[in-house]
Formats: sequence, structure tokens, C-alpha cells
Amino acid sequence: MFDGRLKLAGGIDGDDMKAQLDGGVMRSTRALFAIAVSTPPVLGVIFVPLFLWVQSLGRPSGSLQGLDLTPFAQRDQLMMRSFALTLLVFVLAVGLPATTWRNRLGIVAAAGVVAVATYAAVFARLLAG
Repeated sequence: MFDGRLKLAGGIDGDDMKAQLDGGVMRSTRALFAIAVSTPPVLGVIFVPLFLWVQSLGRPSGSLQGLDLTPFAQRDQLMMRSFALTLLVFVLAVGLPATTWRNRLGIVAAAGVVAVATYAAVFARLLAG
């Protein structure tokens, strides 16, 4: 008998879909954990070519003898700090939507470990040239 609710494909009715869209799926610990673990390496892969591109823009030509290279080091330090800040904001943003404090703490800890490993890998990659 028809009770006035629309059943979607797969047996999900409209109320269940609304509950999932209201935050049930994105507040899931599994989904947040997957995002927390997979996104920092992707950000690192995006950051390295961007860093190298910005570095190549201001490269002086010819001999470096007698040039003050302090502005270039300051620029590189600022870019690395901005990457660290981006990772920190991501770690906090991915942990906040979790449903309980235990889940929040676990997600933030996992994201933090992956973010620190990503930052170290990016630093080592840039140091290697």
C-alpha cells in the first residue's frame, strides 16, 4: 500500500536520503577518517610543483656573487609556513564534524600524523632538488 513516501532506487526512502544529506554521511567517522588520511598527501603533490614554479619566477640570472639572497630564503620560508598552516587548518576542519569527542580526537590525531609526514616528505623532496 502507498503511504505517501517516495521510495528511491535501492530501497532508500525520501526521509532516509534527507537524513544522509543533513550530515549523516559526511559526519561518519569512516568517511572523515578516509578524508583525513588521503587529503594531506594530495595537498603535498599539488604544493611541490607550485613551490618550484614560484621559485623559478624570481631566479636571478648570471653569477650569484655579491647578491643578497635573503629575500629568496624569506619567500621560501613563508611558502613552507603557509603550507604548514594549510595542513593545520585542514586537520582541524576535518575533525570538527565528527559526532563524538572520541571520534574527533581520533580523526584529528590521524590527520595530524599524516599531515606531519606529508610536511616532512615535501620538505625532503624540496631539499633534494
